[in-house]
Amino acid sequence: MKRFMKRNVISGFFLGVMALSAPALAFAQEKPIEWRYYTAHTADREVFKLETDWANMINEATDGRLKVVVYPGGALGFKESDMLGALKNGLVESSYVYAGYYGRSQPVLPLVLPQMVFNTRDEFLSLLPTVYEAYEDLYADWDVKVASMWPTSSCHITVIAKEEFNTLDSLKGKRVRVWEAQQVNSLRAVDVVGTVVPQNDIYLAFKTGMIDAIVHYPEALRTLSLAEDAKYFSLLQPVPVVQGIGISERAFNALPADLQEIVQSVSDEHRSKWAADSKTDCKEEQQHLEWAAENGVERSPDFSESDRNKLSEAAIEVWRARAEQVGGEAEEIQKRIEDALMKLRNG
Repeated sequence: MKRFMKRNVISGFFLGVMALSAPALAFAQEKPIEWRYYTAHTADREVFKLETDWANMINEATDGRLKVVVYPGGALGFKESDMLGALKNGLVESSYVYAGYYGRSQPVLPLVLPQMVFNTRDEFLSLLPTVYEAYEDLYADWDVKVASMWPTSSCHITVIAKEEFNTLDSLKGKRVRVWEAQQVNSLRAVDVVGTVVPQNDIYLAFKTGMIDAIVHYPEALRTLSLAEDAKYFSLLQPVPVVQGIGISERAFNALPADLQEIVQSVSDEHRSKWAADSKTDCKEEQQHLEWAAENGVERSPDFSESDRNKLSEAAIEVWRARAEQVGGEAEEIQKRIEDALMKLRNG
């Protein structure tokens, strides 16, 4: 009898433990998958709105089963130029991607959509289907899946300075901040000294006089607080920048099949949502131009058509030379995109 009672007590104990453990097991199974998202941007940048929108869309569509956590301002500690390797090796699950940062790791990427080559916004937008296809193939070589891509909402790059610079001649002998090597080489070809200064170093470099002028979007006057010291700005050229979101293939493939489908579907929706719309294109930039005027930064006359053509011709020569230097696929891609551009220009 005692043995029977003991056996029942033990059985009851284990049934109780199992009953208590069941909710914990269910909770463990339902614990959301967390993806970190790297960006160097802060909340006051226009592009940050698009990045957080993608994360929020994923979180909502998956009912929280997949949680994308955005780490702004470079909080994860990566360098922007190292993000291809970080994504490939699964060190981070998702990230902002911009081809111009990765010339050291993948020298073909900056050659797809080179800076200072285009003379009109329409030229840039017309080539986007070809550009997107090339980008997706090149990122795939690094096991990076392109989730979404969009043309930047800023339509021009501008020269921001304490002095009035609105001709190429006026920039000679000055130190001009740019963001990638293609721009340095293109400016050198027209006898202007360009220097790459990282985003987070611009404010101090400008304030202390380490640089004389800044090539950036008009919004930088506000978002980077450059209006504190800048007195003038002048529109230089259209800006052919494609921004995007990359996903580590390793992280994507580790998802359950249904979550993979949701991520793909939501990313496609995000891409369509933020595609350039001719009805609203450049409206955000106009707001930044008005803000600059209201805050004491004078808009000088734009760089002339002659200067733009001169810079474009120099940039095309630099583009060809770099593609030839890299060789192989770089030459094929460069020629394909230049041919498409010349076809547009020649009608």
